[in-house]
Amino acid sequence: MISFFSCRRRMLVSTSVVVAAGLTLSACSNTGDNKTDSSANASQAVSVENCGVKVSLSAPAHRLVSVEQGTTETLLAFDVQKDIVGVGHTKDHYWKRYEDRAKNLPVISDSVPNAEAIRGVDPDLVLSPFASVWTESGSGTREEYSKLGVGTFTTNVECSKPEEDPYMVLERDYEQLGVLLGKESRAKELIEEQHAAVKAAKDANVNSHKSVGYLYSIFDNAPYVAGNYGIPSAISAATGSTNVFAGIEEAWPQISWEAFADADPDVIVLVDLPGRGSPGDLATEKIAALKSNPATRNMKAVQGEKFIVVPGAGLSPGARSIEPLEIVGKKLAEMK
Repeated sequence: MISFFSCRRRMLVSTSVVVAAGLTLSACSNTGDNKTDSSANASQAVSVENCGVKVSLSAPAHRLVSVEQGTTETLLAFDVQKDIVGVGHTKDHYWKRYEDRAKNLPVISDSVPNAEAIRGVDPDLVLSPFASVWTESGSGTREEYSKLGVGTFTTNVECSKPEEDPYMVLERDYEQLGVLLGKESRAKELIEEQHAAVKAAKDANVNSHKSVGYLYSIFDNAPYVAGNYGIPSAISAATGSTNVFAGIEEAWPQISWEAFADADPDVIVLVDLPGRGSPGDLATEKIAALKSNPATRNMKAVQGEKFIVVPGAGLSPGARSIEPLEIVGKKLAEMK
């Protein structure tokens, strides 16, 4: 196999060596048959400003690594699965809308891959929904990849202002990825699809005024809930509901069972994580815990079985994030 990094070095040869340069570019190109929006994009340099980092590529990316399922789902929505050379941390079934595209994806790690695993598949763009992965002991730093000529991408939700609607911020993701992948037309379609989903949720739940508590995980015998940031907050805004833990200025804080019971929401949204493998990850396990725990078994939502189950992968910012919105919107409308 021709080394990615040797290709990067050879691309820097003098432009006077026209034939040699042409052979180098040919040898380093991806052989997949995915098409960009125009033939001109195939060799056009692209650049975006992503969460304070300038990402510049000599051409739209065609060797992609996604370190976590959230960005993998977004790449599938862009229909670039043939350009994916590695995925990591797949914690759930893929979204049914695009599950046919997820067949035979090359898995380089069951967890978030480290820098060595990523470099081993010679990517030209590495993507993550979480900024926390960009460390030397994690997936590698963004600065390190930039020096090697490799682009990196993090969802803009990670660097957005608290008052910004995550669904609006995701539009920046699609616009930037449209540029980096040479898929500007598809980016516009994803934005339109998201607009339609948010509008449908708002239309169905005008003045619903229901209080909602998100129960993400109980793997160490105490609940992790949705705080004031991220997709759950956007779902609450779109559905006219109130997140009872919005006063906690964290994305996924851990609280006590007593604090969860004291909040006593009208509805409990249970996050299903069937592929992660930790105790209590299944929605059914969470329901059993709520019904058996002395602190929570008398909550009105537990007594009335006012539960809504959403896929955990949909709560990572990305194209799949409209799925939990659609589920919560529909179920809240039915509870009127």
